[in-house]
Amino acid sequence: MGAGASTPADFSHKLRHGVIAKELDGGSLGEPSLAVIPQPGGAPLLALAYQVSSLPHQGSRDQYIAFTTSKDGGETWQPHRPVQWGLTPLWAPVLHWDAAGRRLALYYSESRKAPSPGGDIRRIVSLDAGTTWSPPSLVWAHEAHEPVPKVTSSRPVLGTSGELFLAVHLEPQGAHAVFNKDTYSELGAERAAVPCVTAPPGATPPSLLSAAAILVSRDGGDNWALASIIDHPKTWLNQPALEVLSDGTLVALFRSCMGQVFRSVGTPDGSSWSKPGAVALANPNSKLASLLLDDQLLAVHNVGSKDRASLTISLSLTAGRTWEEVVSLHKLPGGVISSPSIVAWSEDTVKVAYSVQGSGLRLTTAQLAVVQS
Repeated sequence: MGAGASTPADFSHKLRHGVIAKELDGGSLGEPSLAVIPQPGGAPLLALAYQVSSLPHQGSRDQYIAFTTSKDGGETWQPHRPVQWGLTPLWAPVLHWDAAGRRLALYYSESRKAPSPGGDIRRIVSLDAGTTWSPPSLVWAHEAHEPVPKVTSSRPVLGTSGELFLAVHLEPQGAHAVFNKDTYSELGAERAAVPCVTAPPGATPPSLLSAAAILVSRDGGDNWALASIIDHPKTWLNQPALEVLSDGTLVALFRSCMGQVFRSVGTPDGSSWSKPGAVALANPNSKLASLLLDDQLLAVHNVGSKDRASLTISLSLTAGRTWEEVVSLHKLPGGVISSPSIVAWSEDTVKVAYSVQGSGLRLTTAQLAVVQS
């Protein structure tokens, strides 16, 4: 992609598909997150983290975070290995390459008071491309702001003044039953019967706040503070994808239960946001991923508002206000394709990892070429 692109219709593309990992023994793999690690004098490493459940759906008690790297852009992968696990589920790993510190950070959520998605947000750091990792540090606690599980979603983004912004969401226990309505639910029906840990007498009751949150760090991710809460009276604003425009403006895209992606625009410091509103991008209550290239915004999302049977890339030249589909990545009639992650691999190539229910994790490489008229 280059600055010469004038309209989304100017696109041509080539696709290459590959398998990252297959599901085995009734388990499931989900929430992949990609990162590109530059290597001095050589080709970059492609890093991948994802969650592993021992059940056919996410959320087993022993759900853990796995990690691997590829030296050839995803053609082959190093042995996959657990990097974090525990007595309660771990959720939604998010990788971030810190270029200034030359370190790889992995953010994730750890259930502590409820078996539903989220809990404490934690971070581990690697100085050797994922071979070894630091002990976990706390980013944002279950009890912070309001006592409700906090859930990681998309990679941190660097602001124009050097701040790091992390978009997450707050998801009360049972929120999926309220906000999924007639759209797809990725949680098994049996999950609804799993209770929270019973609070002792006199304890602060759990909060029911469902919202997105923007965290800010001014030291490269070592310490975080809440910049803003973003909510809507009629839908959850789940799994936010965040980007920073060249003028410093923040743009957030949200999964919703209203059949469309919601969007909000924030000030460069992340403290003030516009009222979230729907855009003309269908959303079957599913996670989407975003990537900014030359101030052109890409979104990887499911097509339609009712199911997750196909995945596409759409392009916006208006900071997310209007969209046009440009690349169909994967179609699986009757299937479930979800949880995309996208990274820029070269000037005109992106890589997208995603989950295919009952199959495993896939990687699609899309070479995007602008056709000059």
